[in-house]
Amino acid sequence: MTARPPSPEAFRTYRNYVDAWRYLVDSAGIPLIPPAAQPQLQLDPQKEEEILRSLQRCWGNLRALNILNANLLAAEVLAVHPPIAYYAVYNAVRAFLLARNMQPSSNHEGVLRQVSQFCQPNHLPSPWSARCTGSPDDNQVDGLAQAVTWPTSNLTSVTPGNAIGFAALALKTTRRKAIDHSLDRQRGQNSRLPNGARANKEQTLPPTTVFDMFYRFRRVAHYGSADDFTAFSTEGEGIRFAHTLFRVADATCRVVEKAAVERVGSDRFEEWVSDYAQAQAIGAGVGPVGERWLEVSVPF
Repeated sequence: MTARPPSPEAFRTYRNYVDAWRYLVDSAGIPLIPPAAQPQLQLDPQKEEEILRSLQRCWGNLRALNILNANLLAAEVLAVHPPIAYYAVYNAVRAFLLARNMQPSSNHEGVLRQVSQFCQPNHLPSPWSARCTGSPDDNQVDGLAQAVTWPTSNLTSVTPGNAIGFAALALKTTRRKAIDHSLDRQRGQNSRLPNGARANKEQTLPPTTVFDMFYRFRRVAHYGSADDFTAFSTEGEGIRFAHTLFRVADATCRVVEKAAVERVGSDRFEEWVSDYAQAQAIGAGVGPVGERWLEVSVPF
C-alpha cells in the first residue's frame, strides 16, 4: 500500500486548533504555582515518589520542546513535537491524579478518562474545563467562558472572533475520531457492528477534553501520517506551530500542577522542582522548570 503524501490541509487544521487554544490560554492567563499552599493530605512515601517521577518526566519533555525551539530545530523535526508535548501533559496529569490519592490507570485512555471527570469549573479553570459530550454532531461543548460560534471550515484563519469556536471544534472532531477508533476496535474482524453501536458509544464515551486533543496528535504522529505535521508552507509557519504547541502544553501542565500543589503543599513542590533544577544545572527563572522554581520560591 502506497503511503499518501503529506497533507497541507491536515497541517493547517492542526495549526488552527493549536492557535485557537493558544488564544484561549493567553486570554485566561497561565496560573502561577502558589508559593504558600498548605498540604491538604498526607501522602505515603511510595505515592510521593510516584508523583515526583511523573513531574520529572513532565519537566523533561517540556525542556526537550523548549531546547528544540530555542535551537530553531522545530521545522526540521516537527513530527516529534506532538508526542513530546503529549507525554509532558500525560505525566502532569498522572501527578495530579496521584496527588488526589487516585491510582492512575495503567493505559493512556484510562488516564484520560480519569482526568475528564475533573474538567469541571469547580476543579479546573476555563478553558481547561471545556468538554465535549454525546454525539459530535450535536455540538455539545460546555465549560468555555463564552458561547461557541462555530467556524465555517477547519481551514478558515483563526481570529479573536472565532477562536472559541475553533477550540470547541478541536474537541468535537477529536471526539469523532475517538468514537471511530473505538468502534473499529469493537468491530475487529467482523464487517458489521450491532445496531445502535455508534449511538451507544456516543453516549458512553467519557467527555472529550483538551487532554484528548494532545493524545490525538500523538496518535497521528505515531500511528497515522506523521508527515502531516511537516506539511507547512514555510519554515516560519512550522516554527510558529512548534512554539504555539509548546505554549499550550506548558500552560496545560501548569494548570494540573497547580491543582496538585494545592493538595500536596508548595513546600514539597519547591523541594522537588529545586532539586531537579539544580541537578540539571537550570537557573531560577530559566526555561519552563526554572520558571516554576522561581514562582514557588518567591512570595507574590
